[in-house]
Amino acid sequence: MLMSACFKPDMIYIRRTETRYKEGNGPYKCAIKEFPKTEAEWRAVVLPQAYQWIYDAFRALNAGIDSEFVMVREDGSRLNTNCV
Repeated sequence: MLMSACFKPDMIYIRRTETRYKEGNGPYKCAIKEFPKTEAEWRAVVLPQAYQWIYDAFRALNAGIDSEFVMVREDGSRLNTNCV
């Protein structure tokens, strides 16, 4: 789960994961864990200069939207794995 604080012009920090669970007979719920599933998933991904347009594109898409997440809908709610 990419949060704005983890998304820099030259680096993307992978620090969280989304988990889906079910409480009793109710519907499934999604939650964000403040840590990846395994230590191997805790990483920093270098964004080469040639691809820094990706950072700029996300910033432009989210302009004027008050959200702590990188990928959001127009109403500011975050996109989850069901949207992919």
